[in-house]
Amino acid sequence: MRNKKGENLLRVDIGKAEENIISKLVYIDSASIHRSFPNRLIIKAEPALPSVSFAYDGKYYVISERMRILEINEASTDCPVIKGFSFNTGEKAAEIGDIIEDDAEKRAALALNIKKLMIEYGLTEQCIIDIADTLKIKIIYDGRVEMELGSSAALDEKIRYAGMMMETEVAENEKCVISLSNPNRVVKHPIRDNAPDRDEGFIVTESTTENANEPEETTSAVTSVG
Repeated sequence: MRNKKGENLLRVDIGKAEENIISKLVYIDSASIHRSFPNRLIIKAEPALPSVSFAYDGKYYVISERMRILEINEASTDCPVIKGFSFNTGEKAAEIGDIIEDDAEKRAALALNIKKLMIEYGLTEQCIIDIADTLKIKIIYDGRVEMELGSSAALDEKIRYAGMMMETEVAENEKCVISLSNPNRVVKHPIRDNAPDRDEGFIVTESTTENANEPEETTSAVTSVG
């Protein structure tokens, strides 16, 4: 039976309708509905775009920036691959459409932030980000450069230096390790170089201070010391 003109519009539960849109359409991250009287509903939806892929239990979970599982694949995709991640789902297995929550959400947010910073500083090649130990974060970039970030402190500064190193200090097809745990003393050495004290390849920040005996490090400029 047809309802009276205007009746459906007035009775629509906006909040529930928005939830239904998101729950039924996996590739929608958010939706908002507004009434436009006398006879319209205006729906605005934000698409859920693949952002990173979490390697977990032999599968790859493609996640959107809003922490939503978009795909579950047997093989990796073009998205950056995140290792060292686990879902806290209890008895329920993670499914397409689920939203990552709790501790897993914090790790996912960390991975997404790293990916965002890498793009910002020109690091756009395929990579693997290892967050198994958040005090020893590592990135395998372009399958040949290992970036050791240490903890999540000063991530912006660390990844900015990584981008500078890739542009000015790392040759095409070169395999090396870049230690970024101390952004004031960035070290590059060959993959098989086990000499931790070598000075070649150091990148250090210039110092500006009124007291020459107690220099204050800044990040205003970068100097290569070879």
